[in-house]
Amino acid sequence: ATTALPIASSLAQARGARVTALYVQTDMGLDAGALGPLADVPGVGTAVGPADPERALRLIRWLDDEVARRRTAGSVAGGDTRPELVLVVDDLGGLARCFDPVRCPEPHEALHRVWADGPGVGVRLAVSLRRGAELPPALAATVGETLLLRTADAGEAHRWGRHGPGDEAPPGRAVRVGDGALLQVVLDGATIAEAVARHRDLPLPVDPPHQVIDLAPRIGVDQPGIGVEVAGGCVTLALAVRDRDLSVVGCPLHPGDHLLVLGPSRSGRTATLATIAALAPDSAVVVGTGPLADRVAVPVVDPAALGDVLAARGRTLVLVDDCLAVDDPTGVLADLVRRPPTGVHLVVSARAERYRAAYGHWSADVRASRVGLLLRPDPLDGDLLGHPLPP
Repeated sequence: ATTALPIASSLAQARGARVTALYVQTDMGLDAGALGPLADVPGVGTAVGPADPERALRLIRWLDDEVARRRTAGSVAGGDTRPELVLVVDDLGGLARCFDPVRCPEPHEALHRVWADGPGVGVRLAVSLRRGAELPPALAATVGETLLLRTADAGEAHRWGRHGPGDEAPPGRAVRVGDGALLQVVLDGATIAEAVARHRDLPLPVDPPHQVIDLAPRIGVDQPGIGVEVAGGCVTLALAVRDRDLSVVGCPLHPGDHLLVLGPSRSGRTATLATIAALAPDSAVVVGTGPLADRVAVPVVDPAALGDVLAARGRTLVLVDDCLAVDDPTGVLADLVRRPPTGVHLVVSARAERYRAAYGHWSADVRASRVGLLLRPDPLDGDLLGHPLPP
């Protein structure tokens, strides 16, 4: 961990340099993030600890997208003048322990692209390894510089064609693979926290680094961008925030489409329908009785009277919570599923395991629209909408 400190120190001191941002993913295989104090250094964009795989994945995704943006900008404008970025990964092998390469290959593939394509557009990596075998072959072929510190196994040094520093070598003593130069890494303090304290008051860089933040567990309907939009006959329910970039994402309902909300008990099905009712209070009705009818301020309609109600309204979202418990004695709901009037869409919710066996029920054909929200799904729930889920 201490070998990464000079990188942060030099970046903090490079007041006028193009290097203005450092992104740190710390000790993915350990119990504590040794590089966590670096978050206090001006110019450090994000420090991700070992117990935060969500932010680690979002950081790698953002860097992958940033490399793609810079490559596009460079090919269009003939060059890119944005500041250089450095990603420091302490214990690269811990990434494989955090994200299984077989079940979750996305972060590994994205990191490989950043490693291969990033240096050409000013995005570089500095990584540490416990053992040389933890470096994937795809990355080993393009390593720019390697510092070999004291190793517990002499065979590790032989892997690089060198003899590492002996057991008597002080911390930070290294051999540079390539020319065999003996080096001593500069230490800025007895501990990382002590070194960081020296640079905490430095001015922020001209281009503030991107901050990778958490996806909030609760988001209010007053969030910018949240709402119901109608354009060209398509109704877009913008009621969620996307994990990838924390932007508002909409669920479009084209003419004839319906929305299916599936999830186990206490997963938020009723709350989702209540949110839709709050976003479109003048364009929603609730069918049936139950918790949803008690918590929304929109008309509550009996299934038998739904046809007459819709005939007197324009664009309408028909909300049916726990749809498998709502009977359709007159066949009005079944007709709405198959032949909805212009501007009318059903939004129904159910428990996924029960809905999977609901053959012959009026709501079974709602899944034909292949539009839905899966709350706390299991791997099979995606098949209900014809969309396999990632691990």
